[in-house]
Amino acid sequence: MNEPIFVRRLAARAAALVAFAVIAVTVAFAQSPPPNPPENPTTGAGNLTGVSFLSSREFMLTLGLIIFGLIVLGLEYALVRNRVGDKIEDLTKFFIVTLIIIGTLVLIGAGLKSADVAPVIGLFGTIAGYVLGRNERSPNGAQPKDGGGAH
Repeated sequence: MNEPIFVRRLAARAAALVAFAVIAVTVAFAQSPPPNPPENPTTGAGNLTGVSFLSSREFMLTLGLIIFGLIVLGLEYALVRNRVGDKIEDLTKFFIVTLIIIGTLVLIGAGLKSADVAPVIGLFGTIAGYVLGRNERSPNGAQPKDGGGAH
């Protein structure tokens, strides 16, 4: 009984590991394979042979909407590129609202069902509400100088 305690723990863990391995191997080999496994279907939703994405209406519509969105964002950038006196928050709102609209159009154009799109639209609405609802407040909680807020 002079052997250290960690040697006894190590031996107990090794014995448990061996017992687990023996049980796992016997269970694995005890099961027989099915007599005739089913074959993979040659038609259906999982089969993409012979499908050209360029001929798909939804793909072409989505691609067109993405290109349109990039053009709109490029035009917006060209419009605000030389603006000096504006705050960055105002410019950010300009781009974020456009991104939300384009993202919503892309999701709808991709052919997703309303049950799939509804949570994303809710998220987009939350983001838009946060971005558009932010106000610049002074440290003591007063309204901004431009007279914002209810009177």
